[in-house]
Amino acid sequence: MKRTAFPKLLSAALVALLLFVVPAVLALPTAPAAEAHMLSCKQERAYGAKLYNKAVKGHDVHEATGGVAAIQDRLIEKNSDCLNYEDKKHKRYLARTMVDETPASPNAFMAPGGRSVIYAKEIDIDRTYDRATRIENDARRGLGPADYSARSNIAATLAHEYGHYANEDFLKSADRHMAIAVAFACIPSPATLAADAALTAGLAAGNLLTVRQESFNAEADADATSLDFLDNVPEYSMGSAITTFHRYEKYLRSTGGKDSSDGVRNFINPHSKSDTRIQRVRDHIKDVSLGRVTLDADDRLTVDGQLVFGTGYLADADRADSRERTVYLAGQIAGTMKRHLFRPGYLCLMRECDFAPGGSASRTVLVVADHEGKTEGHGTIMKVLGTFDYPKGTADRLLTAAQRKAKAELQAVWDLTRTLRARMKA
Repeated sequence: MKRTAFPKLLSAALVALLLFVVPAVLALPTAPAAEAHMLSCKQERAYGAKLYNKAVKGHDVHEATGGVAAIQDRLIEKNSDCLNYEDKKHKRYLARTMVDETPASPNAFMAPGGRSVIYAKEIDIDRTYDRATRIENDARRGLGPADYSARSNIAATLAHEYGHYANEDFLKSADRHMAIAVAFACIPSPATLAADAALTAGLAAGNLLTVRQESFNAEADADATSLDFLDNVPEYSMGSAITTFHRYEKYLRSTGGKDSSDGVRNFINPHSKSDTRIQRVRDHIKDVSLGRVTLDADDRLTVDGQLVFGTGYLADADRADSRERTVYLAGQIAGTMKRHLFRPGYLCLMRECDFAPGGSASRTVLVVADHEGKTEGHGTIMKVLGTFDYPKGTADRLLTAAQRKAKAELQAVWDLTRTLRARMKA
């Protein structure tokens, strides 16, 4: 073999390695969570702190308080097998969610090591009433214990970010990128490597399009994990994820289809289109209910093949939260079916003030519980199906027109759940 041919063969081998071997390495299944990763938990947190500080530099950032902090507490409490604060028992843990007041667009992110940030604009959009064509930013709802529908929307956003943490997406990605860096002799060994150098070298050596597909997969997995997190909290609904995606699309329309996000970052770490993510939620609701609960493209609710409501409760298109209430109910019915909880004695009505601190005595909550009259503090409330602007037990002649309408809505949902209970019993 001529000596001049050797460089050409070496170049060809390197090109083949980049085009075929590296993508194959990136596509390998990740190790189970129980197995060790190339980065330690301490290194993950250090790298996350670096990214977090870079992302919020110069911004008005503060620790979440009030309703947002309570939402994080609730998600962790009801998903303690996957989520936890620092407790001296777990090497990995979530930090308190931070609120960034500076960005003008809605968003949230999870930095490595459990550092999550939600933008104030995202909170505002998630808590406003939903209109036919735009978000009413001057109609924000509170985030108190009784405002569980607005809390459920924000929980859907946070649960997605916590899904990235629980799925160990950063650690798994680091494993791949660092392995590539080692293979290309960019670094001596993982044990002597600074985390950022490893990831930079690995990403440079890898195939960018493959990395993008990896990110797409991670986002889809985080969406799926978030639905489980939501379903494990009695007052949070899987259907709320649909609401948050709809809200973001309306925000984009209000800005001419643009936002102020970093285009380079979104190219490397992309999300599926909102329509695709919404359909995944609809499919998940259908799957967990064994095909009994479906939402069509307009989010009209069908249970056991029968159209229950049009668009919103009683097809009331004038309601500010019509669609939101319908998808919330769909998720809660599906979650109740999954647990086989439509049983005699499990449906009950509670005054909102008995259900949650700060609730109103003139509002009624329909819940699924194992004994009527007990609170969740006794561990009995499994699912909240809805709240209604009707004072429980009040005579019709004393009701306002709006309260009579709310009572009719309540009766419609009550009749639906009684029918489901009868079918389950049969």
